[in-house]
Amino acid sequence: MHHCTPRFALALSMIAVLAACGGGGDSRVAPSAMDTRKLAQADSEELSVVLPDVADPLFQGLTIPTDAPTRGMWSATQAWPMNGLHAVLLPDGKVLTYGTPQNTPGTQDGRTYDFWDPSLGFVAASHVTSFDAARVNSFCNTSAWLADGRLMLTGGNTPLGSSLLTPATGSALTDTATLADQRWYATMLTLPDGRNIMLGGMDPYQEDMRNNPDAAIAAGTVSMTPEIYSAGTGWRSLTGARSRDAFGPDYLRASYPRAWVAPNGRVFGISAETMWSLDVAANDGAGSITVHGRFKTPASATAPVNVGATNTAVMFAPGRVLQVGGNGYFNGDGLPASNLATVVDFNDAEPVVTETAAMTYARRFPNSVVLPDGRVLVTGGTRVGNNGGADAVYAAEIWNPATGAWTLGASEAQIRVYHSATLMLANGTVLSTGGGAPGPVNNLNAELYYPPYLFRTVDGAAQLAPRPRISSISSLAFDHGSAVQLRMAGDAPVARLVMLANGSVTHSFNSGQRFLEIPFTQNGPSISATLPASASLAPPGYYQIVALDAAGVPSRGAIVSLGLQGKLPAAQSDIVRNQAVTLESTNAPGQSVTVDADGIAGLAATPNTVRAPAAAQFWVRNGLADANCLSLESAASPGQWLRRRELRATLDAADGSPAFAGDATFCPQSGLSGAGLSLRAFGADELFLRHRGNELWFEAAASDTAFAADASFVPRSTLPQDAVLQLASVDVEGSVLAVDANNLGVLAALGNKEHRRRGGAWAMRAACRSSRSRRRAAGCAMPATACSRRPSPRRRCSAPMPPSAPSPAWPARACRCVRRTSPRG
Repeated sequence: MHHCTPRFALALSMIAVLAACGGGGDSRVAPSAMDTRKLAQADSEELSVVLPDVADPLFQGLTIPTDAPTRGMWSATQAWPMNGLHAVLLPDGKVLTYGTPQNTPGTQDGRTYDFWDPSLGFVAASHVTSFDAARVNSFCNTSAWLADGRLMLTGGNTPLGSSLLTPATGSALTDTATLADQRWYATMLTLPDGRNIMLGGMDPYQEDMRNNPDAAIAAGTVSMTPEIYSAGTGWRSLTGARSRDAFGPDYLRASYPRAWVAPNGRVFGISAETMWSLDVAANDGAGSITVHGRFKTPASATAPVNVGATNTAVMFAPGRVLQVGGNGYFNGDGLPASNLATVVDFNDAEPVVTETAAMTYARRFPNSVVLPDGRVLVTGGTRVGNNGGADAVYAAEIWNPATGAWTLGASEAQIRVYHSATLMLANGTVLSTGGGAPGPVNNLNAELYYPPYLFRTVDGAAQLAPRPRISSISSLAFDHGSAVQLRMAGDAPVARLVMLANGSVTHSFNSGQRFLEIPFTQNGPSISATLPASASLAPPGYYQIVALDAAGVPSRGAIVSLGLQGKLPAAQSDIVRNQAVTLESTNAPGQSVTVDADGIAGLAATPNTVRAPAAAQFWVRNGLADANCLSLESAASPGQWLRRRELRATLDAADGSPAFAGDATFCPQSGLSGAGLSLRAFGADELFLRHRGNELWFEAAASDTAFAADASFVPRSTLPQDAVLQLASVDVEGSVLAVDANNLGVLAALGNKEHRRRGGAWAMRAACRSSRSRRRAAGCAMPATACSRRPSPRRRCSAPMPPSAPSPAWPARACRCVRRTSPRG
């Protein structure tokens, strides 16, 4: 079966090149049986969004220990521009961290944002860091996705304010709506209906209120009333859900309540030693809280239990969470850590609490991540208080929900305690960053954990395991209950298909994490599945779709949006091969890459990208030096390629040399600016194609937003010069080929039967027989002179495609191009 590729869809929409008379009567389009095959034969059967197979720098140059297939491994310590104590996986696969200023890891100030692009590895150019004094100070805040696809960052050191961050641009606006209560150390979730709910929190730096909770309530220091946010109307207090048990100062229940959207649509939470659920719709929308009893006893200096905001918890299956470690309420209480691990199942009316095997190490302030194979990774932490030194825990542990057992993983090199964070990346690795502010260390570094599923043992040596690869997907934006199609690179069976919610983590808690299995069917490389229909199982947001093989090795995750009002992830797909495109600048709309008469590349106006000048059109080919990358062949001058000549972008004929092939090969990645894509020079990874004014150069990426914007381009499908030849087999019954007012191809019906094509006669000849008055009456836009010459059915089309605006001259040339072919094709 042939899928509708973007090129095929474009070709169908561009069938016509002649203006024609409208009219009534019978109008049917009868393409020959082989048309679809003929149009699609140059393309593979990839789906509409092709996911590039590009070398990942995070997997290059690894020294793999022999025990990696059982314990995994850690990368070397890498520099990070800030103490990344808040971390969010964005829809384009980049990572946002914030919480401290650049190069000042001990300062608590969340007005600096860093965007890290994992596709560039850990080079300096992989980070784009910016500070804005006017931003909301998001230190110790919380974040969640809005229904329109933006990230909402709320509370913290600006305890009543919110920033609304657009992932595609990295820009953040201060929301005009403010909270009623201060929300420092609060938790925010996206509800099934797309609204956001704020839970817990307090006035900044008031952790001591646990010592005199009644005074804190009297002074209004603690925020015990949830608030709900609706786009356009702002925040509203849920007065019926005010609760001291859920959000009070006692045992610091208000501090980052562990909370999740439950399968029944309510919110379930564990605040210190108490379990509760929240019904947003109860009491005519005022909400209500149900207390479900005590999860554990309060924290203890002699019998440590896994309670308080010093633990970590993760939803590893719908309605089931694992909560581990902790024992204590904040970084200064000095209590010993717990090694307890507890599963809480809240799929029924009352939660069921079950102890599972304890961890090898007691840990306060650990972090947890649910992996693509459904296991849970726990890293970092300390045995006492917020200590480092001998109390720091370095070894990872992995919990298997099928057996309840833990296995020890490899040990990281850095102390990760209070204010550390871990995040599941799309490539299957786990980012570990932050720690300190304050702490025994203030980290300006990060490490990557490579889980055991990424390795195998061959002849006694550990090596990277071959991985399944999703080569294309039917879309990047879905509604709940939508069908999704995947195409795998190969026919090997897929054993599991899963969804992982993109993480948003701080203070040892990743409130957005969840893991879901997706039923699917497979036919060769094609996979069909249906996404969860319930927004309670999968609240609106961004998710990785991951395929695992029989050995449990995961593919790279394809990040999609679910239930986000049709918003797409910023840029994840590669340019489709064998398609003609223009490359429009993201920060100079209407300006695209073009080549002048001397072969020098630059930017020029292309107001109509579909009918762009030939000099601005390029065929996307597999890379001359590396098929995983791409090369750009001129549509105007076949055999000539865009290339890097020293540092300038030029157009030259291929000479067959490896040097030329390398200079004419570019590796695409998500746009440095967060929009479109950027082209990295093959063999010179630090160089990117960018425009400097209207000139195109290859330059090393700079850590500023101006360079990122100059180096980002949007590929737009065009109508290539040979499009008419590709469409020569189209059989039009009762219609003529036409161009509408927007220069797009359409089929226009002929007025009556005498105008239909009969035998070997041309439809256009029939149209031209109609009288001038008839043409005028029907509103025919084509001059009569356009059909004054009868073209030979055997004449081949050699005329160029029409310019962006139709003129009386070009329809005659177009008549020479359009011919009917026999059913033999």
